[in-house]
Amino acid sequence: MRAVAVAAALILNGCAVPPAPTTTLVGRYTDSLVARDTPNWRGVVGTWVAEYRADGQFFVQQVGGMWIRGRYRLDGDALMIRDLEGTGSCTHFGTDYASASYRVHLTRSELRFDALRDECSPRRFGMTVHAWRRIP
Repeated sequence: MRAVAVAAALILNGCAVPPAPTTTLVGRYTDSLVARDTPNWRGVVGTWVAEYRADGQFFVQQVGGMWIRGRYRLDGDALMIRDLEGTGSCTHFGTDYASASYRVHLTRSELRFDALRDECSPRRFGMTVHAWRRIP
């Protein structure tokens, strides 16, 4: 019986275990968009940094370019966001475009979004084209 337990332990120790999901969105993330990612929106090409704060605020900055400030709420894996202001804010397209909802897939090292509802095409593209990498 002991030999079975030892064999099971050796087998389990050799198995790769996927990273455990994290339960908090709070933190900083980065993504880089290149010209081949977005032939229609050249203005979004570059490195982006997003920060989700514990108080429900988010800030997104294109390095050397646009910025967005807004509010978010995470309920399970459903993220609701609302742009409040900024040079890259979807408020420029109207009130209905300012808010959106996404399904989030979060691990220790990255964040992925699936759009549930977002009428703002540039934001939807920027959030979903690549996984965002967590900045330690």
